Amino acid sequence: MWFFLYALPILLFIAQIAIELLVPQTHIAAFHNEGGPHETFEALLLLGGILFAAKGMMLSHKQGDKPLFIWFLLAFLGCFYTCGEELSWGQHIFEWHTPEFWAGVNNQNETNLHNTSALFDQIPRLILFLGVVGGALLLPLGPRFSLRYPKLLERIRPPASFWLIAVFVIFFHFAKHMGAILPLQFERPKEVEEVYLFYFVSLYLWTLLKTVSQPQE
Repeated sequence: MWFFLYALPILLFIAQIAIELLVPQTHIAAFHNEGGPHETFEALLLLGGILFAAKGMMLSHKQGDKPLFIWFLLAFLGCFYTCGEELSWGQHIFEWHTPEFWAGVNNQNETNLHNTSALFDQIPRLILFLGVVGGALLLPLGPRFSLRYPKLLERIRPPASFWLIAVFVIFFHFAKHMGAILPLQFERPKEVEEVYLFYFVSLYLWTLLKTVSQPQE
């Protein structure tokens, strides 16, 4: 588990720095475009999240654990929607043309929703960002101040050991605003932030699966 919590996030960060430094400026955008390694890795992470959430739904339903079943269901729907949006619901794979009526409302000429309105893009992203930061960095502080959480929240909150992934999420979230103080300018920090966000979600759901086999007290 140590490798996934600490070593791999650091290796991803080192790899991103290597890309920024070594890949020619004329080619670096391809790493972040549709079909590039970042987008592909994001889709694979979300597919993993879908599978983990689906298995969690089945196991929690079998055990009659309705609250946990609902939580896994919400995670499944969130991962399914986000994965579909990342792939433009198959357009990036099958390369179909965007219908003319939809191209008029989609600023990237793609068959997805998140390029049509902030309601489908920025707001869900902000909710996920706050969930990652709050769950991994703020909630673990509660016991230090003698705070007691509801039983369900105690069961589903991310382990404190997820803190490093959350720190990388914060770093890339604000990287575009720190150009004056960073020694390296990242081409598309938003895409790298998504990698860490989706990595967090997938690893979190995999970890949460372990709790399904533990009966409630």
